[in-house]
Amino acid sequence: MKGCVCIIRDIVFADDELIPLDLVAGHPHHLSFMPISLLLQVEDVPWILPETELPSDLPPGVDRRGLFQLRPRTD
Repeated sequence: MKGCVCIIRDIVFADDELIPLDLVAGHPHHLSFMPISLLLQVEDVPWILPETELPSDLPPGVDRRGLFQLRPRTD
């Protein structure tokens, strides 16, 4: 993202999205709804976003350095 290597840490799916339990890596699955956000992490950076900018249900021990959400936009 903008020249930085990012790791996808989580996909926050829409509440109505039904994710099959038998998905296999490499086999495509088409979503019915746009995900709420992607949780990404930039490696080897010192900055941490305010808690209000991150999901409220993050586990207590998660490394928050470089963690951010990418949300869909319509503009």
